Formats: sequence, structure tokens, C-alpha cells
Amino acid sequence: MKKHEMPESVHCGFLSCSFSFHSSVTRRSACSSFSTVANGFVNQQFRKIRPAKVHSKSFVHHLAMSITSTKTRYIESDFSVFRISQDVKEVEASFGDYFVEIASKAIEKQGSFTLAISGGSVLQCFSNAILETAVRRERVDWERTLIFLVDERYVPWDDPQSNYGQLHKVLQASGVEHKVKVFPVNTSLSLEEAASSYEQDILSCQNERDFIKVLHQPVKYQLEKVPAFDLILLGLGEDGHTASLFPNKELLDETKKLVGYETSSPKPPLERITLTLPTINHAKNVAFIVVGKGKAQIMQRLCEDHSLQYPARLVVPIFTRKEWFVDEDAMSQVVAAQEAPREML
Repeated sequence: MKKHEMPESVHCGFLSCSFSFHSSVTRRSACSSFSTVANGFVNQQFRKIRPAKVHSKSFVHHLAMSITSTKTRYIESDFSVFRISQDVKEVEASFGDYFVEIASKAIEKQGSFTLAISGGSVLQCFSNAILETAVRRERVDWERTLIFLVDERYVPWDDPQSNYGQLHKVLQASGVEHKVKVFPVNTSLSLEEAASSYEQDILSCQNERDFIKVLHQPVKYQLEKVPAFDLILLGLGEDGHTASLFPNKELLDETKKLVGYETSSPKPPLERITLTLPTINHAKNVAFIVVGKGKAQIMQRLCEDHSLQYPARLVVPIFTRKEWFVDEDAMSQVVAAQEAPREML
């Protein structure tokens, strides 16, 4: 079999399971609709949003105060809500409760819950907080849940680097894989075709009333319609990348596509498929999960440097604020830095 050749059913040795790639007809019949965004938002100007400035002494003072209070501390700015926990376990608990609330409200309101999830540490947190915790897992109506990938490595599904492969593994282990609808990227296609096909997969789960229509705006994304995911879960790289959106890459300027592709990632594998900034910024809820001392330096830089050179700073949801689920290790250098004026994320 060629590197990216993908038959209708793939047996994956490391997963000890079979994947079935559903046809587009099956997808349409299986999908519930994305949630409707309030009409009041439809006609607003889709402008480039920049974070508001705050002085570092005020920011650090409130941050330090928060770390001495309850198990999960909150800091709010115009564009973000920080939920700071003492350690990874508490981050998972905080995130888990948030996830169940978002999913339950979406299903109650519109009958379905649409999630886009990243791989790596974000997927691990999702698995620990939701799938492996019965009290939360049982509160999610998985049969009304649709899961998409924020990004995917251009590798076969049975490759250890495949985000879909890892997602399928944790869903299978939890016993919900037969209930939830998961949409993988078809990496048996060419890279460009895989991105285009995945965009159509997203579009096939919508109808006209479930889109934000972006028409005749003086400053806007050059898209006729943009779907509104109920929740997008993002991670943060040490270089400030999120999804497969890397610093100084042309994909950051993409305004015409919901899904794009990268041919020269700074970290292997080089080729990737990813949701674009227009798609991410039109989500109804966007959450970052960032833990560990290894992320302390980039968190400090994100809070200090307002040059927007970091892709994570370009995630500025139009309809909501970003939620940051972080531990004290990840925020440790932000607390220590107090000299010059800074912007909160």
C-alpha cells in the first residue's frame, strides 16, 4: 500500500480496530446542524480585533492575587478568561466541568453539539477529564455530538502521528466510539484535495440558517458563509503556534478558505491540514489548554509582546472571549514579570 493509500476500511495494528471512512452521503444523513448564531451578530463589521492594553502592574497584581485564592482562579480581560489551577489534575477538573456545561447547553438549545479538537496534550486532557471520568462522560449525549479535527498530520490513520488515530483510540477505550460521529481528514487524497474535502465535510453538516453570512462588509473575511462550531479546543506550541498555524506562514493570511494546508511545517511532519483563522474565530466558544513549565516562556511572551507575531494571538473570537485553562507552572513567568506595560491576551 502506498504511503497515503486509504481503503474504505483500514485495520490499524496499533489501535486493534478498523476505521470506516463514511461517504459524503452518509455524512449528510448522519449530521445534525451546527448551531445558529444570533441574527444580531450577522451584520456586524468583521474587523481585525486587537487585544486591549493593560498595565503590567495591574495585570500581575490581579494574577498574583488569583493564585492565592481558591483551587481555580479567574482573571478576565476584554478578550480572555484565564482559569488558573494549581496543577494538571485541577486543570482537567476545571476544563471537564466547562466542557460538560457547553455540550449540554448546545444540545438542549439546538439538539446537537459540534466540537473541533486538537491532538497532543489537548486530546490527553479531553480524555482524562471527560472520557475517563465516568461522572462527566455520562453527562454528555454522545449520539448528538459531532467531532471534527482542528488539524491533522498528512499521514495515514494508522500512523502514530495521526490525530484521528489517537482520537479514535481514546474514544474506543472509553466505549463511546460507536455513539459519537467523528469526521477524519481523508489523507488518502492529495494534500490540497484533503483540505478541500474536509471543508466540504464541514459544509455538509450545515444548512443555510446555520451559517454566519458574511456579505458586503468593507473589512471582512472573503467568505460567503462561515460555520459556527459550538466549541473549538486548541493547544499552544512553544513557538506560539496553535492548530497547524505557524509563525510567519502564509496560511495566517488565509481569508477565503475554512480549511487550509501547510507544506513546510517547522516541526515534523512537514505536511498538515488545519482549520483556518476565519473558522476558528467564528466559533461560539474557543478554549486553550496549556500546562507545564515548558509553556511558561511562551505564555510570558504572549502576555508581553503585542506584535501579533504569534499565531495564538491571532485567535480572537468574534462572538466570545477565549478561555484559557492553565496551571501555575505555565503562568509562572507571567507572574514574575512586572516591569513594562503589557497587553493581556
